Amino acid sequence: MRLCFSQVRRNQRLAAALALLLLGAVGLTALRQQQHQRVQGQVGQHSQLPQEQEQGPDALLRLHPELQDQHHQQPNQQQQQQQQLQRQAQLNAHPERNPLLNLNPQQQPKQQQPELTHPQQHAQDAPAMGKVSESGQSIHSAQDYADQVAPESIVAALRAKVAQMNSNIVVQNNNDARLPALKPNFPVIVIQIHNRLLYFMHTIQSLAQVENIGSALIVLSHDFWDEPIMDYIRSNLKFCRYVQIFMPHSMQLHPEAFPGQGTNDCPRDLSKSDARALGCVNAEFPDTYGHYREAPFAMIKHHWWWKANTVFDVLQVTRENNGPMLFLEEDHVLAPDALVAVMAATAARPRLCPSCQLVGIATYNPLEATIDHKAATAHTAAWLSAQNNMGMVIDRAAWSSIKSCHRDFCTFDDYNWDWSLQYAASTCVGSLNILVLDHPRVVHIGTCGAHAYQHSPGKPCNPAQLMDQLNALWNYKKSSMLHFAADGTPSESISLSSKGAMAVPRPSPNGGWGDHRDHALCIAQVRA
Repeated sequence: MRLCFSQVRRNQRLAAALALLLLGAVGLTALRQQQHQRVQGQVGQHSQLPQEQEQGPDALLRLHPELQDQHHQQPNQQQQQQQQLQRQAQLNAHPERNPLLNLNPQQQPKQQQPELTHPQQHAQDAPAMGKVSESGQSIHSAQDYADQVAPESIVAALRAKVAQMNSNIVVQNNNDARLPALKPNFPVIVIQIHNRLLYFMHTIQSLAQVENIGSALIVLSHDFWDEPIMDYIRSNLKFCRYVQIFMPHSMQLHPEAFPGQGTNDCPRDLSKSDARALGCVNAEFPDTYGHYREAPFAMIKHHWWWKANTVFDVLQVTRENNGPMLFLEEDHVLAPDALVAVMAATAARPRLCPSCQLVGIATYNPLEATIDHKAATAHTAAWLSAQNNMGMVIDRAAWSSIKSCHRDFCTFDDYNWDWSLQYAASTCVGSLNILVLDHPRVVHIGTCGAHAYQHSPGKPCNPAQLMDQLNALWNYKKSSMLHFAADGTPSESISLSSKGAMAVPRPSPNGGWGDHRDHALCIAQVRA
């Protein structure tokens, strides 16, 4: 049965590869992007996140009628977006213009072990971490991306490129005399990126408006090589220093083997008895609900964990930084006083909440017109995945506590990094408390995709419209925002508005993380 199963899968892959050669290499990228968007939609539909309050352009206008007349897009932003989308269309139409996909793998230097990977990065032979239950409710599956894998020559070129860049980290704009010197305790901004250029453009544009952004270092963490995104970064990220890191365990780099979807992996819905008879490689390790791993879901947790370990313990330019690190994603945008808010809340945390390990500068509540009264206030609470997983500020002490509980995090049967963190907090950390600013400085504009805001059926996602209204709001309220003093410190201190409960409830698993290979790879990222 194993031979039959493998032969069928190989024939499927061969047919898919021939079809992709006809479509062209960059056409493949477009197919993969469409697939990932479908996966993200499923994640959003079936995650156990609670129903959030209404968000988006209409809600914002109702809260701020004074912005109605200011609703228009800046011409320069619109032109930049059109240029970048035209660039992406040109690459799709003309693969020969893609500088990466034209690399000849035979001319690439011998692939070296990337600086950023752990020596046991795949940990295939790690011991089992515990028995997994076979009962429970089902979680919904992702699309089978395995039939759209890239030809091996392109995958080899991507792997070589990623290995080269991870081994030779360069601080971009480091010699720009217009930028102030990096300070050892200044906030570092860490952004997790996949391939959604439309949202990422707004993220970069919002960063450009942040006060004192020139003093910050940005870490861009990629799990997908996308040439239009690379081109946009090179052309537009001129206002601060930044580095790029690339997760070496991505599906794009391992399309037919773990950590991607292996050709001999068990199908998601196969029973354990049938999986054993079939002889698929992970037959003994279904998740809590009896389903086998799906790489698109597992990548969510792998990327977040790899990125956190990398910036705190591996990457030289950040592992010596003792300041706070602000964790964002490609569809998060920042208010102009985001950095000063991070510094003010971090400075106030020991005074206002000695038991708080984390700071939060985002909420899932709609933006309110009362920023005048809430710009410098915060409340305390237990860290909850559904409320505090956005705009998290983590310092080295908090990271040490989280890292010490890595086995709880890595073996909990949940593909979500935030639910896994909440589980580790409830079982190992002892408590994970957070000081949260009452007025958010980070806003999620990803109205399409994983864990998206609810919006009316049939209404198109319009991040540009929401950004217009956010910018108008921030301009309208500029005088009541926080600012830096002449000495580079926050001009105003944070006061406490309320205290919340500090007990962290233990979450139930969502599944998708029963495979012991995922456990082993996750644990292997941790440095002593």
